[in-house]
Amino acid sequence: MKNIYLLVFSLFFFVHAAFSQTNPPQAPGKEELGIDIKPTLFSFTLDKGEKGVKTVTIANGKTLPIQLAFYLGDWIRDSLGEHKYFPAGSQAKSCAPWVKLSRAFIEVPANGTASFDMTLTVPDSAKAVESMRWAMLFVEFVSETKAPKVTGNQVATNMIRKQ
Repeated sequence: MKNIYLLVFSLFFFVHAAFSQTNPPQAPGKEELGIDIKPTLFSFTLDKGEKGVKTVTIANGKTLPIQLAFYLGDWIRDSLGEHKYFPAGSQAKSCAPWVKLSRAFIEVPANGTASFDMTLTVPDSAKAVESMRWAMLFVEFVSETKAPKVTGNQVATNMIRKQ
């Protein structure tokens, strides 16, 4: 019998100020990000040593392209029902180390779509399949910057402060 491995994909957006500046805020309660990410919940039914692949598709309904970054993390629900977040692979029931993303960054064109794959590979051990595992995929708006112009052997860097 195969065990179920659940990868929860949740839409936690940390909107960078640059995105807000190019898309003026709407009336309170009417804010719309203009993107649609599907699916939002993944369930893998895999046994030890098996691999599963799921495709994530992002649709951008805005008139400007958007850039998104993806990363995995762990989470638990505390005794009050609140979610607590942790680094990927730090929790005992995490499957985050088993997940590989085909892309960590993607640009979705204006009024267009883009996709990437998530691959979950279960280790080939009995311990790996003893119980359900989970992780969370975080989605973050980012602003791509061009590398600074460098002359000679000088080093320069640009930083964008997240708010």
